[in-house]
Amino acid sequence: QAYIAYNISDRLKMSTGKWATHVGYELLDAPFNRNYSMSYGFSYGPFFHTGIKADFAINSKSGLMLGIANPTDNINGNSPYKVLVGQYNNKFFNDKTVMYINYQGGKTGETSSYAQWDMVLTNTLTEQLTINYDGTVFMAKNAGKKGIWKSNAFYLNYDPNKKLGLTYRSEFFEDKKAISAGAFATKIFANTLSLNYKIHGLSLIPELRIENAKDPIYVNKEGNKANKTASIILAAIYKF
Repeated sequence: QAYIAYNISDRLKMSTGKWATHVGYELLDAPFNRNYSMSYGFSYGPFFHTGIKADFAINSKSGLMLGIANPTDNINGNSPYKVLVGQYNNKFFNDKTVMYINYQGGKTGETSSYAQWDMVLTNTLTEQLTINYDGTVFMAKNAGKKGIWKSNAFYLNYDPNKKLGLTYRSEFFEDKKAISAGAFATKIFANTLSLNYKIHGLSLIPELRIENAKDPIYVNKEGNKANKTASIILAAIYKF
């Protein structure tokens, strides 16, 4: 990332350069994610944008962002095609629930274009328990052919104390016409359980991920195609 931001007033900020995407619940920086592995929706959504944007605080509970950027993850500015990016956010229920409506879309060529709508809901039930949701729909058009992929992910976070945290993510991912980067052409149900153990700046994250697909897109230990897969990883993240 490399961008310049200027506060024109207490309510308006302008930024230009390359910045991390506003789309999705998950983030690019590993220390700020509860799961180490990424959801399918975040993996195939945008990672960053290059362009110019304006952030406007409507009031103490809501805000609006609008900008013009290069097509998804494209740093090169030589292309004549640009896309619109935007976000609206609002707080509800004594600021315990926050809604984000995200968008990116536009032409990427003479016969190609895309549009992505994303909604994130964060809900703080108690100091230890939060329930969050991220729903994304990506629509693409290329040479008259249209396709769509979508993701619905639910996150349950529980922190019994400051050193220990548990996160369960359940995702329904659909890419029937294989237009995502994974080009699966199927439906996937993925469940991820992660434990976060913090020791000062170090976080240890053992994680179990189990997936089930409508079609045999995985390979089992015998080398045969399968509809199910499971993986266990151990991640270590040090933040300083």
